[in-house]
Amino acid sequence: MGNCFGFEDKPMVTIGTKTVRKSQMKGIKTYQDALRFIGRECPDTAVITTIHNHEVAFVPVTATFQIVDEIVFKQSHIPIRRLYGRRS
Repeated sequence: MGNCFGFEDKPMVTIGTKTVRKSQMKGIKTYQDALRFIGRECPDTAVITTIHNHEVAFVPVTATFQIVDEIVFKQSHIPIRRLYGRRS
C-alpha cells in the first residue's frame, strides 16, 4: 500500500477543519491568508489573538503565518494542528 497523497502533496497542517497540503502551504504567507483559506474574510487592519504553549499574543493579520496552537478571531477559536514534521 502506497502513500495515497503522493510524496510531494502530503497533508501538512489543519486549520480549523480544513487540511492544508504541501502545495497549498506555499500560498499561505500571513495569518490573513490562513483565514481566507478556511473561508473567513478579514480586513488588513484586523488584530487576532494567537495562543502558543499557553502564551497569548496579539498580532496583526498581516504578520507572517506561524503554526500556533490556536487563533482567536472574532470570538471564534480556530485550532491549528501540525500533521507532518517535528512536533513541539
